[in-house]
Amino acid sequence: MWVGYFVYIFYRIKAKSKLEIWEVASHLFIFFFYGSLILFGSVDSYGFRMFIPATFIVLAFSFMACDRLMKRE
Repeated sequence: MWVGYFVYIFYRIKAKSKLEIWEVASHLFIFFFYGSLILFGSVDSYGFRMFIPATFIVLAFSFMACDRLMKRE
């Protein structure tokens, strides 16, 4: 899933096209959500459930990367 997300980011950077506002908002949410969890979060009390909200957004970008890879071939 994370590999697909980073493949999507790589293709967007490689294409040098302007990001749409929903993409910028989604990427900022993912970076700030996980960044704040890593820097300030105490995972031991709530467990892995703290990571789930942004996982679904990462999964969607992963599917878009897979779709782009399949169309390329």
